[in-house]
Amino acid sequence: DVITPAERALLVEWNDTARPIRDDVCIHALFAEQVARTPNAIAVAFEDDEVTYSALFERANALARHLRDLGVGPEVRVGLCLERSVDAIVAMLGVLMAGGAYLPLEPGWPSARKALMLHDAEARVVIVRHLGEADSSGWGAATPLALAALPVHRDRRPAGGLRVPATALAYVIYTSGSAGRPKGVAATHGSVIGLIRPPTYVDPRPGDRILHAATLAFDAATFEVWHALLTGATVVVLPPGPLSTTALARTLVEADVTCAFFTTRLFNLLVEEHLDALRHVATVLTGGERVSPSHMARALATIDGALLHVYGPTETTTFSCARTVTPDDPQGMTVPIGRALPDERVWLLDDGLRLCPVGAPGALHVAGIGLARGYLGRPGLTAERFVPDPFGPPGSRMYRTGDRARWRADGNLEFLGRLDFQVKIRGFRIELGEIEAALGRHSAVRQCVVMARTDDGGEARLVAYIAGDATPVAALRANLAESLPGYMIPSAFMWLDAMPLTPNGKVDRKALPAPELDREALSAGFVAPRTPTEAALAAIWSEVLGLDVVGANDDFFELGGHSLRATQVASRIAAKLGAEVPLRALFEATTVAAQARLVEAAAGVELPPIEPVDRRERLPLSFAQERLWFLDRLTPNTAEYNIPLAVWLRGPLNVDALSHALNWLLSRHEALRTTLPSDETGPWQRIAAVEAITLLPEPVEGIEALRVLVQAEALRPFDLVDGPVTRSHLWRLDDDTHVLLLNVHHVAFDGWSVGVVLRELSHAYVAFAAGAAPSLPERALDYADFAAWQRRWLSGEALESRLAYWKQALADAPVLDLPTDHPRPAMRSNRGASVPFALDAALTDGIEALCLAHGITPFMALLTAFSVVLSRHSGQDDIVIGSPIANRNRAELEGLVGFFVNTLALRVDLSGEPTVAGLLARVRKTTLDAYAHQDALFYMMIRALGRSTVIRCTPLFQVMLVL
Repeated sequence: DVITPAERALLVEWNDTARPIRDDVCIHALFAEQVARTPNAIAVAFEDDEVTYSALFERANALARHLRDLGVGPEVRVGLCLERSVDAIVAMLGVLMAGGAYLPLEPGWPSARKALMLHDAEARVVIVRHLGEADSSGWGAATPLALAALPVHRDRRPAGGLRVPATALAYVIYTSGSAGRPKGVAATHGSVIGLIRPPTYVDPRPGDRILHAATLAFDAATFEVWHALLTGATVVVLPPGPLSTTALARTLVEADVTCAFFTTRLFNLLVEEHLDALRHVATVLTGGERVSPSHMARALATIDGALLHVYGPTETTTFSCARTVTPDDPQGMTVPIGRALPDERVWLLDDGLRLCPVGAPGALHVAGIGLARGYLGRPGLTAERFVPDPFGPPGSRMYRTGDRARWRADGNLEFLGRLDFQVKIRGFRIELGEIEAALGRHSAVRQCVVMARTDDGGEARLVAYIAGDATPVAALRANLAESLPGYMIPSAFMWLDAMPLTPNGKVDRKALPAPELDREALSAGFVAPRTPTEAALAAIWSEVLGLDVVGANDDFFELGGHSLRATQVASRIAAKLGAEVPLRALFEATTVAAQARLVEAAAGVELPPIEPVDRRERLPLSFAQERLWFLDRLTPNTAEYNIPLAVWLRGPLNVDALSHALNWLLSRHEALRTTLPSDETGPWQRIAAVEAITLLPEPVEGIEALRVLVQAEALRPFDLVDGPVTRSHLWRLDDDTHVLLLNVHHVAFDGWSVGVVLRELSHAYVAFAAGAAPSLPERALDYADFAAWQRRWLSGEALESRLAYWKQALADAPVLDLPTDHPRPAMRSNRGASVPFALDAALTDGIEALCLAHGITPFMALLTAFSVVLSRHSGQDDIVIGSPIANRNRAELEGLVGFFVNTLALRVDLSGEPTVAGLLARVRKTTLDAYAHQDALFYMMIRALGRSTVIRCTPLFQVMLVL
């Protein structure tokens, strides 16, 4: 299990909501009881018409008599093809009092859609308003019944109509389904009663006035109508027709509405256009889609009553969770949806249907009284979406909502969006709702939807659909860039007159048009490169990003760039354009045009090119090699700088092909056969000729014996003078299992080199095994050329300018004083150990979400967290953490094997009690500044700062963070 017993107990406690209802209770019986209590109270107000509870009961009972005469009874479905009106509410009650279940249909729907639903539900009767409508074709086997033609008279049968149990079907509402076939959600009387019984999240009473603004076919009508009629309140019916926020605002004020539910988008529009109309509404509920915290904040600053954020799909009877939002709530990117309503349960589960701990995103499942029976006539789909609840009472079920959420520490749920609206763009998980919220804050955007579209090349990209005032895309992008990282800014923007809507009034994402697939449409406002520098940069971007066309105003991160690709761009700029542009500058100047200006400004300080040197000359060591040579002379015969690489080889092995591949690799990379002799003038590089190696598999019995042999070979010291600096060994466990050990001294190798060696060795092995030669192109440069080049340029002013930064950044850097369980020895032993661990998926998701929100990399996030932990344990607010960096800033160095890696000392300032956002911003700046000065080697920093290396702890930093 992924949670502890204590966490499980907490989740169970948060879901301890049991408030069972009687099995013999039904909606219309409760309504009859309310009629007896308040017969003269106003039940329904519609324009100038007001209907008392007793009058509404009489009209509904009269209709129930006609329906029973037509064969309506328990489980019989009756279509209601009616607009919002008093008649519609009479029809809903009348069907229930006859013992049947109502099926709302929108009059404006196509006849074929209405006919499909009536046929699918096997409706026996369909109720319409007028006789003319009754003559409409498309009712199929359903008998049309016109309300206007029915006489109104008293029904002398017992009050309350035909009593049915709580498990009886109350209504069927159709929602969109796959392959264009809608599915009918079958809700029971008990589900509705569970939604509205007081006291609960909303507690209406006689005299309250609840707005009915939803269409009958939208399940919000369930709350609006029955929450009023079963508590003695008044249903205020909004006149039918196209929804106008002006008319809605007028109704709120003139009808003295005290309680109203609005879909999220309608709520946002009211806040933007008619906020004063909400001022005196005692209870405002909103939900249905991801809410906008900024709109919530504006509403809270104005309204006098309560503001509730509610959540629930149709399959769980309108609402399953609710939470009152207050001005004291922390401001953030989301607003919690609260906790489960009475007799409801909410579980967040991982892919294995295990409970997710607090803070971990999970798939949202709802159980309890609100669950519908399932989908009418669709047992397979019902079984797929309504599954057994392993955490509830025996025999209980839960509904897989398809939504994603996480528990907050206070027991409230944070809605994270649809599972199918969560996309991964260029390695980052992205919630589309977050982009929509940011885009929706722009004054020109009335409504927006963001989708991930896949182009012909299989690449996913973000497309924004906008209804509103046409605005230059550049302005929208600039606005988004204020709150979102580059990879969350859509690559295409499409302006629409209006969003296509589903029958329930939500955006129909499936109906949104596909953007143009040609490259020029990828970025609106495409401008071709205008100068030679822009053209050269566009070519570099095309090469790095794999695109055919790049424009002058295209954004690097929008097109798929990230920090590693930015490093590649910087190295290619240096190689092809002869300009040294700091990586940090590329993070700030993200268009071709902006980078072109940087390149042209840097042209006067360009670095010299790396050129091949004559191998007959004495080859100098690189600065890093020189440092390792010195340490080797100081403490010889150690394995501290060995880099052993053990590779499991499974399946039949062609040993001859592997030997050829290894010899080819040694001939291709001089560093792997370089030694470091010296004389009175100092050390130099000597490149040995290739000596053919023949791998002879050594049999070994068992993993433990293999481990002993590998460890012994890995710890065998190297002789840097006589060599070799590379050793290989092959062990055979059985015919299909071998282990190849490559052991290389750090003077010729680093972490980046591991990837180069594995890729090229694999390529060569496949080629030789097939009887062919490796096809990789020859390289013009090798490590010795880099070393000579580095010696030429990294000196004098160039070196001093870089060291000046580190002198300032690390001046008076403190030693980390952790509360260890024993005193630190006088001399460090150089013994180390590792504690391997993995970040689980939930924590990884949380880190990625943090990065998305603050425009940082996972390394920056982990560095921040690590510094906070160290600060808490040490009591210090000035923390220095070491971290390696590849230090390959030029394109021609990317494919070389050698010792390039450098170590950076990153100083994190935690003083002044910064917020999380503030500390993340500090760490981002520190990291980017360090990247810009990475050429100065670590030992140079130590010398520049006057730190001793022969002390009881390592200089400059005592902990490292390595990803």
